[in-house]
Amino acid sequence: MSDMKNAPLIPTPPGFPVEWDEPGDARLFWVHDLTHYSDQLTPYDFFTVKDIFETVADKVNQAYHVPLKTFCRHFNTYFYSASVPQLGPIEEMIAQNKLCWEKLNAAMGNLWNRWENDWLPEVRQHLAYWEACDLKGASATKLSEYLNETDQRVRRTWEIHLLLSYPMVIAISLFEEMYRDLFGNAKPFEAYQLLVGFENKTVESAKALWKLSRQALASPKVCKVLTDYAPSEVIPKLSDFEEGRAFVKEIDSYLQMYGKRSNNEVLKNSFWAEAPSPVIKNLQNYITQPERDLTDELKKQAENRELRVAEVREQMQGYPKPVSSQFDFLLKAAQEGNRLREEHTHWIDFSVSYHQRQVVLVLTCGIRLAEAGVIDSKDDVFYLKPDEVRESMAALPKITDRRSVVKDRREKENRFSAQPAPPVLGTPPAGPPPDDPILRAFFKVLGVPPTPSNIPGELKGSPGSAGTVRGKAKVVRSLADAGKLNSGDILVAEYTVASWTPLFASIAAVVTDSGGVLSHSSVVAREYGIPAVVGTGMATVVIKDGQTIEVNGDTGIVRVIE
Repeated sequence: MSDMKNAPLIPTPPGFPVEWDEPGDARLFWVHDLTHYSDQLTPYDFFTVKDIFETVADKVNQAYHVPLKTFCRHFNTYFYSASVPQLGPIEEMIAQNKLCWEKLNAAMGNLWNRWENDWLPEVRQHLAYWEACDLKGASATKLSEYLNETDQRVRRTWEIHLLLSYPMVIAISLFEEMYRDLFGNAKPFEAYQLLVGFENKTVESAKALWKLSRQALASPKVCKVLTDYAPSEVIPKLSDFEEGRAFVKEIDSYLQMYGKRSNNEVLKNSFWAEAPSPVIKNLQNYITQPERDLTDELKKQAENRELRVAEVREQMQGYPKPVSSQFDFLLKAAQEGNRLREEHTHWIDFSVSYHQRQVVLVLTCGIRLAEAGVIDSKDDVFYLKPDEVRESMAALPKITDRRSVVKDRREKENRFSAQPAPPVLGTPPAGPPPDDPILRAFFKVLGVPPTPSNIPGELKGSPGSAGTVRGKAKVVRSLADAGKLNSGDILVAEYTVASWTPLFASIAAVVTDSGGVLSHSSVVAREYGIPAVVGTGMATVVIKDGQTIEVNGDTGIVRVIE
């Protein structure tokens, strides 16, 4: 830490002045999280995330004896975090490390059982609470109670999220590292072939949407509407005739099951159930594609996985018992972890966030505060801090005028909207991060800075999924842009989350600015058997729509061909 105190600050761009409000902040190393929160965050979203990263994560770190503390700041409307090791006398650190691995090993050995029997039932209880809330008919006093109760329930579900995430990610990372140690001549991604082919909510949602597209193809009239009209016009046009109305019911059923998803994990953005254009766009894409059996493809992937597992176990016949036992332990934990990545995203990241958004904006607080004149429109609620929303709701019918505060914060957001956020701020660390298995695991999710290429038209990133392919690039910054994708195109994005998964059924490859080998883009690309290069840093800036590019998922290199 003393080296950091003497190190010069990282220069900031002229249009991105940073005010260090907290003592000591300038001497921390602040990272802009491109994988989860690359865009600007409203005050409500920021303080919600800050509570998770600081308060909830600190509780989970204590549960697993991880000596780490995270701080979050809202620099010029962008999200930054700094993680600080909590160091002590060497004897205490050794004892804490032993406790940490005892806790993590116990958790890794019980992942699926704990999820199925403890955590998922509890999450479902929280979701049932929100489903039962009479939000529209509630008084202002009752809404305040709902809001306070929601805050507590959200905090608890994200505690479950982190209690699961630590052993889940670490198990996958440790398994891959052990596999490479055992089989030094293994090909890239060979270890991950033993983890794919399991059912999960994300794959299930993509299969259900594909099935819906085949139903559309069976009706010429439905198919014509999907072909001829913009996504926003499709449902009104379908509602004009009987077959169309029947298909709208099928879409509604799909949204009821899988519609609690959004472009990313922030409350400001609409979810599919509220604005189903992303679903309609995927249907429009799917009906142009040739027949395929996604269920059979997944089955074959599972069969290949089991064949490969049997081959590996045969190769390990002569290994000492402790080695083969550890391999089996990590294989089971990694397979469960790989499956749970998508399961917990469906139930917590999206379903819980969807209900939180309903309480804060869509059905309650935003509307009531706008009607009372506290804010001008319901969307303004996101430009208040959570405490300000609670105070304003509790004060009703007395009006606490927040309009000028909202105006100032919106103006600040507009002022910095065209200014790219620097990837890092503050003081650089004195050296590389310690070679710690926990840190290595999370770097595999978030990625590391790419190595610049000296070759014109070439980008270097991290290998994400095997294979090489050429195709037309389409830069997609949000699901609103997904309509430009055609079958066989290469998706170029800042990052992807679970709600983007249906796109993977039609693309030839994926390239992202952020993420590592355990990011969503990499994991789903391996499930679909398409190449992926992740963590390029600037693919969405360098690559233009329509360019022919070559993606080499084995080397992590992307080349612009023309």
